[in-house]
Amino acid sequence: TVQPQPQGTTFNTTGFGTGLLNGTTEVDTEANATIIFRNNQTMFLEGRAKYIDNNNDTAYYEFLELGKINPIDLSYFGGGIAIFDGNSTGTLKSLSDVVAVYKSVIDANGNATVYYYHWN
Repeated sequence: TVQPQPQGTTFNTTGFGTGLLNGTTEVDTEANATIIFRNNQTMFLEGRAKYIDNNNDTAYYEFLELGKINPIDLSYFGGGIAIFDGNSTGTLKSLSDVVAVYKSVIDANGNATVYYYHWN
């Protein structure tokens, strides 16, 4: 969980998770990001992430996100854009060269959900 920080605070972080794409494909996720606080609750994130499925197929993307921390319960809501490179493999090949708009939500217990919207 990220705590509110003074404006200009910058740090790098790595996050890991698991989830479902389209409700069917199980993936592991690794994301590396730089976080810059715009004020004590609002932050800008910039980074690179990858998905790996059970067949070791991969999809890599870069992302930009702007979000806000609720200082009372440390929940989070943000939105951004993900730009997938053209090298996705196997069952994740459909993500090659995709641009997606997304929103991310982290509840007070630290459970994260990301909703992607394919930009056609």
